[in-house]
Amino acid sequence: MSKLTISLCLVALATTTVAAEPVKLQLHGGAGAAVVDVEECPGGNGLPCDLETVRHSVSGAGPLLAIGVLKQVTSQSQLKVRLGADLASSFVADGNGVGGTLGLLGKFGLGLGPVYGDLGVGFSAMHLNTDDLDRTQGSMVIHFGAGVELTEKLTLAARADAHVMMHSEMAAAFIGGGLTWTP
Repeated sequence: MSKLTISLCLVALATTTVAAEPVKLQLHGGAGAAVVDVEECPGGNGLPCDLETVRHSVSGAGPLLAIGVLKQVTSQSQLKVRLGADLASSFVADGNGVGGTLGLLGKFGLGLGPVYGDLGVGFSAMHLNTDDLDRTQGSMVIHFGAGVELTEKLTLAARADAHVMMHSEMAAAFIGGGLTWTP
């Protein structure tokens, strides 16, 4: 067999067993529990930090909004490989102050039929504003997501985002759910 014949056979096999969808825009709105936390260690007098830690925290229910893109490749067995990116923002306020996050992340996921799971990593910014503290800091974001496609355009989704950086005094998290619309 010639190289051309082998190539044509591989192309034919690939096109009959895999269907690639176009890149789709996604809009996500949801709500859940959020927290933004700072543990300050003033130090400077030789005492261990644990004795002087000052904690500033804002937590409670809060909204999450995200916009993203998604590319899916589906096999005949309904197994899906998902690649995407999100720009997501969460916000929380309580009697202590206000806090929020903004994260840009890449996602990889697998799905079977209408059910999927995603894992994402990226960069984020966290902000906390209380009576005693006003701080913004860059961080990494780790994302876990899962969902069920209800229709072609509407998905019931859950997500957990952790904004953390090694040796940092600041951290944030969001756990919640919502709806994703694919126009």
